Amino acid sequence: MSQDNATGCPFKASGELYLIEPKEGTVLAELGVEKVEKIVKQFYRYNVTVEDTRIFFRGINIERLERMQTVFLVHLLGGREINTRKMRAVHKRLLELNDANFDAVLVNLRQACVDLEVPPNLLEKIMAAAETTRDDVLGRSHFRSLKNRTCM
Repeated sequence: MSQDNATGCPFKASGELYLIEPKEGTVLAELGVEKVEKIVKQFYRYNVTVEDTRIFFRGINIERLERMQTVFLVHLLGGREINTRKMRAVHKRLLELNDANFDAVLVNLRQACVDLEVPPNLLEKIMAAAETTRDDVLGRSHFRSLKNRTCM
């Protein structure tokens, strides 16, 4: 088992997700890890091509970012707990990041879910879970933890 030094996210050396056993009754249990991986891939296709978001992804290793985002989304939707402190530190460097930018990223996430035919009830739960990260990503909540934020 390896760990990404930038995020603290665990992953298998093969690149497969370590977080396989979803909590019963969660979005992850209904979607499955493979579907989450597909959502993240589609999400980053939008992030790197849509004018409102692509500037934030220039010069970034997208494959690595997709892996980290998948681990995080799996966690958020009912997977294993992960350390999220490094995630806040990584976003802190984006000093100009604001609510409009976050909203644009959420639009990309929603469209990725629609593209992959995520059922509307699960889509709304995914969006609600993503919304819980707004203050952390925008650097407005230094003392709150994402540890207990899961989408039921």
